Amino acid sequence: MFKKRQENLGGPTVRSFVLISILLAGQALSSSPLQGNQAAIRSQVTFLYYEDLPEAIRFYEQALGLQASFSLEWVKIFQVADGASVGLVDIRRGHFKQAETKGVMLSLVTDDVDPWYARLKGLDAKLLSSPKDSPQTGTRGFLFQDPGGYTLEFFQWLER
Repeated sequence: MFKKRQENLGGPTVRSFVLISILLAGQALSSSPLQGNQAAIRSQVTFLYYEDLPEAIRFYEQALGLQASFSLEWVKIFQVADGASVGLVDIRRGHFKQAETKGVMLSLVTDDVDPWYARLKGLDAKLLSSPKDSPQTGTRGFLFQDPGGYTLEFFQWLER
């Protein structure tokens, strides 16, 4: 169904930097007061751009089991968790064009990464690493790619 390729992209230092950046950004947003009459942020959507939108949609529906919360012929938004979504966009209609180097990584937090790894491996998804613990960040996770070449990560928090 999906191509299988296993390689290690970005060592522990890169992963640690990304995780720490996410944590600090989240902490800054949650602790910063609103300015004046500014409305609070209620949710977030990350948009990813694809040459082959139907293939990307199949991956997010079949491999990740997500359901669309919004859909037009050129964009489909999937809710990942309360207040967090990923939008898949056809590059011919979206604001940005698909770039060869993907400058974003979608990290999905779960309680147990191992079943996700087994599921994706069974679907021949493009795995970039196997599940590993990171004592530096207190996480366990693995990396994989979607059909458009975006890197995704499943990670879980270890003892907090």
